[in-house]
Amino acid sequence: MFGPEKVSGDVWQDRPISALGNLVWSARSSVIQVEALDHYGVPDDDLMFSLWRRGDEPTAEQLSGYAGWFGQVREAAHRGVQIDRVHVVPETLTPYLRFEIEFAYRRFCQPNGENVWILQREVHPALASRVVQDFYLIDEERVLLPKYNSLNNFVGLQETGESSTVELHRALREDLLKSALPLEQFYSAMKSSPLTVRL
Repeated sequence: MFGPEKVSGDVWQDRPISALGNLVWSARSSVIQVEALDHYGVPDDDLMFSLWRRGDEPTAEQLSGYAGWFGQVREAAHRGVQIDRVHVVPETLTPYLRFEIEFAYRRFCQPNGENVWILQREVHPALASRVVQDFYLIDEERVLLPKYNSLNNFVGLQETGESSTVELHRALREDLLKSALPLEQFYSAMKSSPLTVRL
């Protein structure tokens, strides 16, 4: 199991939520973000999800909350940083997951420089079982673990450069990128299914 309990000694350092952008986008060569949850408690996403379900287009003002983060994504991509995002999802996609894939990933993440991948738990159960929580691996040197409360709100962050923990996440990164489907390939299958994508 990946997490602070995996390594001995005081190797994990607590970081404030506000440090996430600087920690991630100080990357020199690569960033991977792995998502393991089926829903995230993000206020901006909650608004976008409501609009998406109604078929309404968001205004520029409503989209302004994304500007800072995706500005950093574009700047890192322009510097040549490889940016990957893998979301581990169930075979039966909830409306929220369809929203993430169709709206957030296709309209914002990928166009701004991320390579987005989808891995279905039922298709790759052994690999998916190794992803027990979200993480970032930065430059294959540092691991960040976001912390969430019971509502899946982002409440904190832990960081380590401890060698054995980094190596575990390097191996997981490699296996995920070998097995996950590129976003557009997954999306093509998703469009033909009401809620369930079978591949």
